[in-house]
Amino acid sequence: MDFDNSTLGSSKNRTLPAYLETRDEELAKVEIGILGTIFAVALLGNAAVLSILLWRKKKVTRMYFFIFHLSVADLVVAFFNIFPQMVWDITWRFQGNDMGCKTVKFLQVFALYLSTWVLVMMVRHLLPFKRS
Repeated sequence: MDFDNSTLGSSKNRTLPAYLETRDEELAKVEIGILGTIFAVALLGNAAVLSILLWRKKKVTRMYFFIFHLSVADLVVAFFNIFPQMVWDITWRFQGNDMGCKTVKFLQVFALYLSTWVLVMMVRHLLPFKRS
């Protein structure tokens, strides 16, 4: 593997090794299909949950409040994590500049942390609080 690290700093005249220049198209199709299915299920499922919660005429309880926020966090994961990865897999190479790539990667990590912290705060809120 003759990979020269000196070419990583410059975006021009990059030479990549042969194993990075090819991809398995069948595997890419399977990955795109799986990501598309996950995105569709996440979008439709969470949109259904949000619509049911928003159209309710009853008083909003703590549990419905948390379900609402968890559904929003799941939609953020779907739009900022799954969808960009699917587009990236379709185009095979990122079709943007360095700032766009960094922004997409930041939003992917942010979405996962947001979803995780929503769960942590739900559990923390539901646990009894003891003062010492």
